Amino acid sequence: MGTLGNQPNFGAYGFTRTQAESFNGNGSATSFTLGHHVKNAIDIEVLVDNVQQSPFDGSYSVSGTTLTFSGAPASGTNNVYVMYRQVGTVIDTQALVPDDNSVTYAKLGNDIPLGNRNLIINGNFSVSQRGDHTSASGVSNGVYYLDRWKVHAGVAGTLQDTGYKVKVVATSTSSGVLAISQSIEDKNIHPLKGKVITVSCKVTSNSSNARIVIYADDWMALGSQNDIHSGGGNEETLSATFTVPSNLSGFLQVRVGFENAASNGNPSVSANDYFEVSEVQLEVGTKATPFEHRSYAEELAACQRYFWSLDRISGGGNTIAIGSNYSNSLFYINYPITMRTAPSVSKVGTDLSIYSNVTRYQNPTFNGVGGGVGRNGTRMLFALSGARGNAIHMDLDNDNTYFNFDAEL
Repeated sequence: MGTLGNQPNFGAYGFTRTQAESFNGNGSATSFTLGHHVKNAIDIEVLVDNVQQSPFDGSYSVSGTTLTFSGAPASGTNNVYVMYRQVGTVIDTQALVPDDNSVTYAKLGNDIPLGNRNLIINGNFSVSQRGDHTSASGVSNGVYYLDRWKVHAGVAGTLQDTGYKVKVVATSTSSGVLAISQSIEDKNIHPLKGKVITVSCKVTSNSSNARIVIYADDWMALGSQNDIHSGGGNEETLSATFTVPSNLSGFLQVRVGFENAASNGNPSVSANDYFEVSEVQLEVGTKATPFEHRSYAEELAACQRYFWSLDRISGGGNTIAIGSNYSNSLFYINYPITMRTAPSVSKVGTDLSIYSNVTRYQNPTFNGVGGGVGRNGTRMLFALSGARGNAIHMDLDNDNTYFNFDAEL
């Protein structure tokens, strides 16, 4: 049959489904909560006991999600019926504004991909370029064991990487700091000046001295975790809020472990006291959000800005550099990522060979970088006798010989 005017639009399936809901009257309640914000009373149709109500005679009114009758509907099952019209602007723009307290930090962290909010690098301790620390080993003060994390050891202790966690155990009874720290470079601190920040982590400890402390500039403690860890041996989440000075000109350092609230204080530590820490996070704001998990590739690249190692390819094919033979043999090395500053370059081990034509030179003296070190690459010098001007290449002869490039804070 033909149609006068425009062809009706019945939607993709031939019709448009009407949204509706029902309520149970109880003879006393006059207000009901709708499932949608409604802009105008004429945007819904209301029936009570199958009798349609008029929006023009005061039978009912609507405001947002609240439907109010002039008189209480009688008791009944599903005897109050509401249909939402499919024409006009039915849903109010208020639906785009969350109700008070309906959006929490936990929901934001779990349901919305808020990336790049954690200013701590390697906060889950997944990167360890300096060595394997799965077995507990003695720690020395001021040494980096896991990438970006330095140990402060005023008390003898051991460190163990337990898989995305770090466990530090005191091996003597004394008074002194036993903690790990990370310093944040000035380029990342600048946007934080004058702002409130929150540091959080998960900690398990048998001592009540485990806490978070943050330092700035001249080792002034900005504050510490007020609620000290209970020491009950169960995992707890610690969080602490600080205000970054607007005139901050130096570093910002986060410490976790056995540390007094006072600057450089000395807590009492007993043998076998331990703390195990994971998921360290620093972010702008007054609340701790769920830990931001980054991929291993992202964490590794961020760590290599501060430290990386050049080692052999295990099992063969060990040429690591090609250079030229002059008064010293010169090898040019490009870093995998731009480093924070020109790094210090050190060689560990002695088992390497330099080949000039068919001649092999074993374990030549490393003469450093010769002033040729930068943020993107360096040249390395080796003493080498023989014909000059030849193309040369270098092999590392075993896994115990490698080069470290260190630009840590």
